[in-house]
Amino acid sequence: MPGEIDVRTFDIGSYQVSKHRYEGTAGTDGALAEGIRMAEAVVLTSRIDAALAIGYNAKVLLTPLEVEEFGMVAGASTSVLERHRMLVGYGVSGGDEPDTEEGISPTATVVSSALLRFPSAAAAAAAAVELESTDFNVAADQNRTLHLAEYPAAYIHWRPGIANIGVFLAHEEFVLSLLVERPAADEADLLAWVRKTLDAQLPVLEKFRPTAESEFDDLPLDPGGLLARTVTRDRSVRVPEVNTFAVYGINDFVHRAGDQARWASLFGRSGTDAIAYLNDDTLLRARDPDAAQTLAAGLTALFRDNYIRIDGPSGVPDVICMSVEDAANPENYWVNKCFVVYRRYVAMLNGDDRGDLLQRAAAQYALLANSF
Repeated sequence: MPGEIDVRTFDIGSYQVSKHRYEGTAGTDGALAEGIRMAEAVVLTSRIDAALAIGYNAKVLLTPLEVEEFGMVAGASTSVLERHRMLVGYGVSGGDEPDTEEGISPTATVVSSALLRFPSAAAAAAAAVELESTDFNVAADQNRTLHLAEYPAAYIHWRPGIANIGVFLAHEEFVLSLLVERPAADEADLLAWVRKTLDAQLPVLEKFRPTAESEFDDLPLDPGGLLARTVTRDRSVRVPEVNTFAVYGINDFVHRAGDQARWASLFGRSGTDAIAYLNDDTLLRARDPDAAQTLAAGLTALFRDNYIRIDGPSGVPDVICMSVEDAANPENYWVNKCFVVYRRYVAMLNGDDRGDLLQRAAAQYALLANSF
């Protein structure tokens, strides 16, 4: 049993393993903290259509310029977002063909969306009108307005002969910016995909409970205490950072996955409900200890095609370590990984230096044990 193991005997190097708490709030980074929460408000592309199983990109969008760079509004539209005081956004993109060095094939179906938060429903409604007008007028002599009876509030337009369609839809204090790209320029087909996307997206958005703007600064720095349970050498005060100091629900991870269905299935079976990112490592929280074992087994299986088993840290239980099989070509992989299981938590640790990683895995187990 965990309580019978003397974690003081582990080789942990300089890693911190004392019980810890990050008691602060997001403060001036409150908009970022809310954007992190908004990952759960955007539907997975694989839930729109099972064929859209490949996540290309997902990120918090802090500024109008980042929304433009994500490809969801024209350059002229950034002033609209500024004028109506966009607070934060979250964007995703996924499709049915891999994104290669040459880019995404023109035969792919791609759905990209950005959920944009405004101070009020009135501001969102006004922004949607202006975003549509500005985007439409980029090629006013060629664009055509379209309508969906099921979604009369959606502003939809396309350019005949071009195989994509754009949408702006205000929903309470949000505006959904949507771009659907298909292999062929067929109006009825494009509209059908808009309908399918909105059918999947709006129920997800309606379940999301946004934080009042006045409470952004009070959002907790470490909801659920996952970051405090993730191993590090440095426990100094930090601020939210999207990929290196943050706690998300499961969607942010799955949005970016190369096989969304497999990851979503694994997280569903194990009841995984939260993921912490700290530096290069990840800590996941499953439903209970049995579910954590299911999660760990599933994680190692997902990486089995590219990794081989290696010895874990001496004397440390419930640790599985792996090394990339083709060490001469590790561009897309960390050279080494370790999975550490303790009660309902599973840590996924990454590193190119095997010795350091084994120390970190031992320290991660000790930290989890000391946190109860």
